[in-house]
Amino acid sequence: MVHRFLRFLLAAWLLTICCAPRAAVYDDFGSDGIDAGKWVRQDGADLFTQSNGRLNFPCKGQSTEKLDSTARFAPGFFRLEFRDYNSTNASPPARGLGSYLALGLAAGDERVRTIRGDIGRGGYFEANFFKGRDYNLWYFDDNADAGQLGLYFDGSAVSFYYKAGPNPAKPWRKIGPTVRPNWPALPRLYIAGSSGGSGCTRFSIVNVEHIPAPLPASFLQELGH
Repeated sequence: MVHRFLRFLLAAWLLTICCAPRAAVYDDFGSDGIDAGKWVRQDGADLFTQSNGRLNFPCKGQSTEKLDSTARFAPGFFRLEFRDYNSTNASPPARGLGSYLALGLAAGDERVRTIRGDIGRGGYFEANFFKGRDYNLWYFDDNADAGQLGLYFDGSAVSFYYKAGPNPAKPWRKIGPTVRPNWPALPRLYIAGSSGGSGCTRFSIVNVEHIPAPLPASFLQELGH
């Protein structure tokens, strides 16, 4: 009876190991400064700073900066965890003046991103698909000051996700449809921040992870795939 029970525990443990997502942390921001071996600054603003295990975007009016990964990424799930999001942006909607924190993938002239944003009417989580000068967006209203942004790239299509609030056990929520970017090469990862058209915006990023494909069946089910 004891041996049978031990075999049951071993089988349950092996099931947990085989089905848990195998996350690889791309950056935990634990070094003294932004790692030039992992990120390339864009936009020339030099806004992002790094300290105490966080990547920080400061409260400066009408400012934008993007960090592109030096690495290109194979298919998988990408996750960014953020804290302390606050924005006083009061710009009108539908004018491209929203403030945001973004997690994105890009190659060629097409890119995708999931954002936590703000505009005069309040906060939201949003999905964007850019094709040259054209783009589509889908969103859910939410004023969470902490949470996670996610992207699932299966090799040909991308889906957008978010978690509102600091509880990591909350299920992922999908934003908008799955899209199919026409990428000429494997995409680079990027993170970005913008204060929008007025006020100022601040936030901190805890880490950025990549879970390589194939994803466990249980995780795919949570994502709706």
